[in-house]
Amino acid sequence: MGRSVEVGNLARGRSFRTIPTDDVSEVEIFPTIFEELRCGVRNLLPVRKVFWRKYIKMSRPSMIVMLIVDTSNSAKSFLYAMSILITKFFATYMDNRSKVGMVVIENGRASIKFSPTRNRKLVFGEIARLNPGGYTPLDNALQLAKTELRRSMKIDSSLMPMIFLVSDCYPEPLPQYTGDAYDTETYKKVRATADEIARLKIPVVVIDSSNPARKIEPHLPGRRLAKYIAKRTGGVFIPLPTNHIRVSKVAPEMIYKSISNVKLNKSSTRNEGM
Repeated sequence: MGRSVEVGNLARGRSFRTIPTDDVSEVEIFPTIFEELRCGVRNLLPVRKVFWRKYIKMSRPSMIVMLIVDTSNSAKSFLYAMSILITKFFATYMDNRSKVGMVVIENGRASIKFSPTRNRKLVFGEIARLNPGGYTPLDNALQLAKTELRRSMKIDSSLMPMIFLVSDCYPEPLPQYTGDAYDTETYKKVRATADEIARLKIPVVVIDSSNPARKIEPHLPGRRLAKYIAKRTGGVFIPLPTNHIRVSKVAPEMIYKSISNVKLNKSSTRNEGM
């Protein structure tokens, strides 16, 4: 198994965090005072040793990521906000060696829009220009991402693989059925592909922009499938806020917090300064 990789402070775009210290020469004033305030201390001085904090440099992983962007009709209104979100997140989370590719579900077909490349602006800029519409061949999209990652990892095995799936996870086309759509062959195929991806130790981060009512959410087949994919592969499931502005402003921090404990497949990371 891989080890968890911690990420830096996304809001400030820096790669550091604070930890306790016993050495007075290492104490940093601002995080120390913040720790006192966080714990409800009213008399800030003198500072008790238990609140001493210092900054440490953190590691940002060298990654190879395949984005899967579902541009079915349900995702139309979120594409622009999603492009901002993804750009902000990857600019901070990944180091300069990292590569990003993209699979799109567009007009009822899944296809590779970009093979993994270090030219992230090219990839991210395309998200807002995608043409929504059609049904969602989700299994094909996951298969394409998996195959592309396996091929790219043979070229450079030092990069840690991950899939970002931006979708409400309602695979189509569906056969005629009675009962629960989750039990149909279409859903079973997606779960089987998730099992294959799990065996390759590739975590999937599922970003869902749909916002069903809380009472019905546990019963929806798409939401259940999204959570299955994330859990089975060792990734995370991230439901986004309904407000489009909050998606681009708040969601990067949500992703940062959510994936900080994701188990990645490779152990190599690169230290970057503050």
